[in-house]
Amino acid sequence: MSTRRRREVEVFGLSFLDVISCGFGAIVLLLLLSKSAEPSIREQTTEELISREAQLRQIAEQTSGRSRALADEVAATREALEASQKTLAALRVQSDSLRRKTHETR
Repeated sequence: MSTRRRREVEVFGLSFLDVISCGFGAIVLLLLLSKSAEPSIREQTTEELISREAQLRQIAEQTSGRSRALADEVAATREALEASQKTLAALRVQSDSLRRKTHETR
C-alpha cells in the first residue's frame, strides 16, 4: 500500500481571507452609501419638523382662543348664577313675608 501524505490543513486559508476582505469591503461600501444619503434625509426631516411645528403652533393658538372664550363663558355663567341666587333669595324673603301676612289675615 502506498502511503499518501495528507496535506496540512491551513486554518487561515485563501478562501477565508477572501471572505473576510469581501465582508470588510461591503461594510465600508455600506458606510459610504449611508453617509452620502444622510443629508437628504435630514433635510426632509427638518422640513417635516418645521411644518409640524407650524401646525402645532396654529393648534395651540386655536386652543388658547377657545380656552379664553370658554373662560369668559364660565365667568358670565357664574355671574348669571349669582344674580339668579340673589333673585331667588329675594323672592324667598317676599314669599315668607306674604305667607306671614296671609297667616295673619286668616
